[in-house]
Amino acid sequence: MTVIPSLPKSFHRIGFLVYQDAQALDITGPMDVFQAANDRLREKQNSAAKRNFYKIDLIAKCAGEIVTSSGISLLAPIGFEKARTRYDTLMIAGGPGMFEASTDQETIKWIKMIHKNTKRTVSICSGAFLLAEAGILNDRRAATHWLACDLLASRFSDIRVSRDEIYVQDGKVFSTAGVTAGIDLALALVEQDLGRKIALEVARLLVVYLKRPGSQSQFSWPLMAQTMMGGSMGDVMRWILNNLGKKIKVEDLAQVAGMSPRSFARRFRSEVGETPAKFIEKARVESVRLLLEEKKDISLGHIARVVGFTSVEHLQRTFIRHMGVDPRNYEAHF
Repeated sequence: MTVIPSLPKSFHRIGFLVYQDAQALDITGPMDVFQAANDRLREKQNSAAKRNFYKIDLIAKCAGEIVTSSGISLLAPIGFEKARTRYDTLMIAGGPGMFEASTDQETIKWIKMIHKNTKRTVSICSGAFLLAEAGILNDRRAATHWLACDLLASRFSDIRVSRDEIYVQDGKVFSTAGVTAGIDLALALVEQDLGRKIALEVARLLVVYLKRPGSQSQFSWPLMAQTMMGGSMGDVMRWILNNLGKKIKVEDLAQVAGMSPRSFARRFRSEVGETPAKFIEKARVESVRLLLEEKKDISLGHIARVVGFTSVEHLQRTFIRHMGVDPRNYEAHF
């Protein structure tokens, strides 16, 4: 068995803040990454007293049972009164319970205190709202679940919300997109602490990417479009999705809506949040993604014609801009 010559000489203590109705995967996902890193390191130690690098304290306001949003119960053995005052990393879970937790002044005060003494402070998913309430995200870039981006931006105008990144680092503060992005960030932290080799071994063990291709927007757009189709622009959006192979003009869409082109463009942007051209482009990219996933050995030329791109090159440029990965690489991975 090969021994790594640069095994860490100390350990890294993580304080993981949880609360009632938190998202279970926000907690267990990163914890499994850190434990897998411990396991890999222990295998490479040749001493009799093998030790862990990551030591995790699961902390709640009051020690005891925490029932997560999925109904899974976790035991948080440490309350605020017995928690350490210094952690290498503070991690904060997200989940439906964050609305109540973020209004609890004792919780926010504790986060502020611990943050001052950490090497890094991390929010998972909607846990960003607790950091925001504590003022930790002021004048910083931050990520959260795509469904909560608008709410975070509207409630905290000093935060520069990143809508497409899986995770964001701004100084010693890290924040992630939705749920499983906590695993992506945990792997990135392992790479920072222990190097790429260990991080790769952990990723392989857990059967996940060390660095995921693309961004969270590749999965959020179809759901977002569905939620908007109940509005006054619903018929227009459905018409677009049924006619992507055609050259679509604003005048055509205005006729479907029974409005003048200028009034239609203004109404569409107000209700949907983007121009008709941008919506059409996203719809075409989403159609390409689905065709790559569902159809075997389909040519990019055929896909371009079906979904309305003017050429394969146009398709590739647009797909890479939105997804962060080449269409064929996406097809191979997904």
